[in-house]
Amino acid sequence: MDGRRYFEYILAGNVKPEDLKYRSDLSDYYNFCKLSSRLNNKVKGLSRLRESFTGSKQLVFTPVSRLAQNRAGIFKDTREMQKYVKKLPPCSFVLTADITLESPYFSQNDEDFYLLDNNVLKEHVFKVPMATGSSWKGALAASAKKLVKEDLGRFPGFARIWGTGSNEFRELLEALKKNRKEDLTGAVISYALFGLGLDLKKEDLTAIRKDPADYMRKLAADANVFAQPHKGRAIFYSTFFNKLSFEVINPHDRRRRAGANPINYEVVPAGAIGKLQVVYIPYDAVLLDFDTLWKQAGEDLGFLCEVIERTAKEGIGAKTKLGWGSFRLSEKKFCIAGGTIISVEGWDKC
Repeated sequence: MDGRRYFEYILAGNVKPEDLKYRSDLSDYYNFCKLSSRLNNKVKGLSRLRESFTGSKQLVFTPVSRLAQNRAGIFKDTREMQKYVKKLPPCSFVLTADITLESPYFSQNDEDFYLLDNNVLKEHVFKVPMATGSSWKGALAASAKKLVKEDLGRFPGFARIWGTGSNEFRELLEALKKNRKEDLTGAVISYALFGLGLDLKKEDLTAIRKDPADYMRKLAADANVFAQPHKGRAIFYSTFFNKLSFEVINPHDRRRRAGANPINYEVVPAGAIGKLQVVYIPYDAVLLDFDTLWKQAGEDLGFLCEVIERTAKEGIGAKTKLGWGSFRLSEKKFCIAGGTIISVEGWDKC
């Protein structure tokens, strides 16, 4: 029996004093007991921490969440939507959907004094977890750019909904004013890569260098898209959730293949519900004829619904690469002002 196994045999109990005296070095035995005690205490501490988080009850505050929704202008029912849409310019629409999280949602809060370092973003007054309108705008824009990659013909819809105000777009406008091919080529490549996130291949770069203006025409047949920076027609509202819980991520050491420093997160758990709301107002198209404007609104409505469906799978918030932030859509509705009937597959018109 080697020394380590013998020490483990001693810790098991029922050892005679004479065996301990003649068969082991007491100093080694003391060191072994000390290390074993430290390890056991550490394991017990991690176990208690795990039990405290996994066994903790979820906080539910549906009434407070509804108060926050009312304060933020989220519609209670279809009647309120219809009443609001009637006040908007023609071809405006409101789009709403109930969302149910299928995995935890996390977005870092900037609150300085809190129990946990990684606390989820909350509304300032009611302290309910939320996803801000800017978060929705960014997440949906990221999904929309992927659709633009697949079909450049969708760029005008992207520009109308989300606007064109990035630094890359402004540099592109400056290059257009200078009317120099070298500057325009670099500006078009920069905007395609960093403004739209397009995956430019060798033949694309060759085409841009040969005739950058022709590539811009492929992006948008309507030259007015590149007239000036402008904000988008869509207004994205914040979403307020009704539950709060905790998660633990335990990064493993590659060499030891074990985790020793778990990271605690305050999250919105799977099963929490909220409401997504988007209002589309074509403020920049008052001089367009009704038929053209109605066609644009129909295209943008379908594009926006498709983007939302895609974002539901890809997730919103932080840690989406771990599968966090995905959600399920239900009660999908839209109300549009004026015009003939428009239908979108999977969405109900109110």
